[in-house]
Amino acid sequence: MDQITWNRNATPSHPFNVTTNATDQSYFPLYFYVIIISTAIIIFLVGICGNGIVIYIIVNNRNGRMRSAFHYLVASLSCYDIFVLLISMPQTLTYDLTLQWPFGSIACYMCYNLPMLFTCGSVFTMVAIALERYKSITAILNIINCHKRRKLLTIALIFCLSFAFMLLCCIYTRYYNDLQYPQCGVAFSSDPFISNVSLTLFLTFIVLIIPFGTIFILYGSLIYSLHKVRHQIFDSALPQNIYNIATRKSIQMLILIMATFMLTWLPLCICFLIAAFGKISQSQIKIFRMIYTTSHLISYTNSLVDPIVYALYSRTFLKKL
Repeated sequence: MDQITWNRNATPSHPFNVTTNATDQSYFPLYFYVIIISTAIIIFLVGICGNGIVIYIIVNNRNGRMRSAFHYLVASLSCYDIFVLLISMPQTLTYDLTLQWPFGSIACYMCYNLPMLFTCGSVFTMVAIALERYKSITAILNIINCHKRRKLLTIALIFCLSFAFMLLCCIYTRYYNDLQYPQCGVAFSSDPFISNVSLTLFLTFIVLIIPFGTIFILYGSLIYSLHKVRHQIFDSALPQNIYNIATRKSIQMLILIMATFMLTWLPLCICFLIAAFGKISQSQIKIFRMIYTTSHLISYTNSLVDPIVYALYSRTFLKKL
């Protein structure tokens, strides 16, 4: 999103450190609008249906085998991802494609940071799922059926943490009422460069580095533990062939989740860093905007893929599908 009125400077919500004439530079080729909007509609429809099915099956079987912490967290993840697709994606892509905030000052202060809430909720829930998988599988595949109160407490804690990050951004949200090109964004400092760099690092660490690092450590430790106990003597209730199947499926799911996480979020974070620390010339600005908007769209495919991956690697879920 290009910053037209913030002293012609950038924030990660509109990360373009250049002065630009909106009539000459702000509009993309028609084919780009068609591709982005068409792809967004497909992601929206498939994501809403996929996440909705996951929630429906888990809710309707919550008194059966789907009462584990894992299934509660997957249902919570699907809820966050539905909100990402319903609210965050249309709002963000509208801002990306029009290069202005068309929703007014009230929506700027009330709704602009909702994507932070939903995105953090989704990412933090993925971390909680990684922790739950680590605890349950390292216990020699005995599912940890924690009390319902503890499951709900975990979900509430994730929401509170996500809300805290959103609230921090809300405090520094600013609306600039340019009659032609109104802008909305987060400014941690009156200096545009410091504000841009601060917000870029904040988003990169919160959304990518810390969550991925935590998931990588947990899943790496889990894979190591699975191989470590491979040749141990098992109780008769857990035959070797069942263990081998569970191990293979678990490792496949863990690798797929980590790869999906990086592939969907890394392009956008790279764009943030380039916008904050790089210099983009007038001749490059339109191409960079197109790359940035495409990267934003790619990040939303994570909301489409993750709950489906978790569900499809659950034998209990597949039986109910």
